[in-house]
Amino acid sequence: MFVFAFMVFINCCGFPLYNLNKEWPLTLVALNLYTVVASAAILGRMLRWLFGKTKAWLVTLATVAFSCVGLACRFLLECGEVSNTYNFTLPNVVLHVVAFSVLVFVFWAAREKEQ
Repeated sequence: MFVFAFMVFINCCGFPLYNLNKEWPLTLVALNLYTVVASAAILGRMLRWLFGKTKAWLVTLATVAFSCVGLACRFLLECGEVSNTYNFTLPNVVLHVVAFSVLVFVFWAAREKEQ
């Protein structure tokens, strides 16, 4: 349960991964990218522990579904604000969901070093 709540939280707070419509300061972009990539690494490892190495379709489905839930929470949180008009564009949403899902999947599929 914690894994999925964490995934919703990161997608709510870390959206958009990179805003294609508005210029942001470089430090804000770097901090957001670092947070989302580090969280994807943690979530990938947690999902590997939770689902094992054999259920790639389940990991992908869960990641996309909970990413969309996180984006819906973010949209409702900022409902009525001007920032929704330039944050929630199709390119930003697709970039965020695809990039986050790919990152989680890569970290889920990565092999641990042999000791």
